[in-house]
Amino acid sequence: MELTAADPAALLSKLLKTDVELSDVGQISGLAVQLTIQRSQFSKVQAVCRAEGATWKVLRSTGLLRLLRQALGRPVLVLGFVAIILLTLYVPTKVLFIQVEGAGDIPENQIIMHLENCGIRLGADRTEIRSERVKNALLEAMPELQWVGVNTYGCRAVVSVRPRTQAEREVPERGISSIVAARDGVIRQFTTLQGNTLCKIGQSVTQGQVLISGYSDLGICLRGTQAKGEVYAQTQHALQVLTPSEIYQRGEVARQEKKYSVIIGKFRINFFKGSGISDATCVKMYSYNYMTLPGGFQLPIALVAEQTVWHGTNIVKQNPQVAGELLSACANRVLLQSMIAGQIENRYEIVTELDGVYYQVGKYACYEMIGISRPEEDLTKHEVN
Repeated sequence: MELTAADPAALLSKLLKTDVELSDVGQISGLAVQLTIQRSQFSKVQAVCRAEGATWKVLRSTGLLRLLRQALGRPVLVLGFVAIILLTLYVPTKVLFIQVEGAGDIPENQIIMHLENCGIRLGADRTEIRSERVKNALLEAMPELQWVGVNTYGCRAVVSVRPRTQAEREVPERGISSIVAARDGVIRQFTTLQGNTLCKIGQSVTQGQVLISGYSDLGICLRGTQAKGEVYAQTQHALQVLTPSEIYQRGEVARQEKKYSVIIGKFRINFFKGSGISDATCVKMYSYNYMTLPGGFQLPIALVAEQTVWHGTNIVKQNPQVAGELLSACANRVLLQSMIAGQIENRYEIVTELDGVYYQVGKYACYEMIGISRPEEDLTKHEVN
């Protein structure tokens, strides 16, 4: 504060005699001095100045009470400070991030989807998450998992999993079965690993005929087992495929449009009107920009930019040679998908144009595995020696 008196030295002596602690005393002019006192001694200084006929002026005031008064004059700052305190207390009680560890070949999105049904989702209460309950529910929903553990760190839930190995996933074979023909054919090669062989090379077999039986007659008893082996045969296939003779091709760009939306968790907010369903003349491209916090934590909040481009269309007649190659490739794909294993050895194909379509009729000679497993009744329980 600044004190102005006729005799500043006498004023300072009088203040010291009243037990007022003075610091940072400095002469400003012949009648004014500057000094620092404690807030609790301000009333004593006022009383001495009144008695001596001096004046005082507060230049600067500090202290917690002063800061609180200044803060109350700034309501936005106070509200922000209160909000930060409340969020600091509230946010760690909720799950905002879900992290999956040790998933291996299993897609993490698939595990997160099942976790939502088990109670671990965006905004879930940490106090309601029970590791044992989540573990049992997730193992029941996903048999391919062997072990599950759940830990929470602040607003982050870490789910550690361990997939089952291929050996653990395989179910041991039980019962009695035979290998039968999946379709008609002529046997060209077979290998029997277990069971009683009932076929030979060059033999014609029909669909459903037993090739390797699961029963073996040992003379004094009948033994049943799982028949194992491979049987390859020459088979015949007939296939008819067609494709339009005229096709639509995409032309020049007619117009473009860009739309925006926001994804929050599973909810989507569109900033445009319409269903978003367009015809075949348009192309859509999506760009997802997720909000990421420092440290690489990605929030489930994204701005989606959808760009739609409309093209003109042109009707073009297909080249017969190109159409034939397309039909042949289609037939080849269908035949290979229908086989257990094998290949196409010979083909005979005819392509004709009729009523606006290219029509292909084909006959195919294939070398394929026709042996499939079929369960059998356990006849050993009816056995009579």
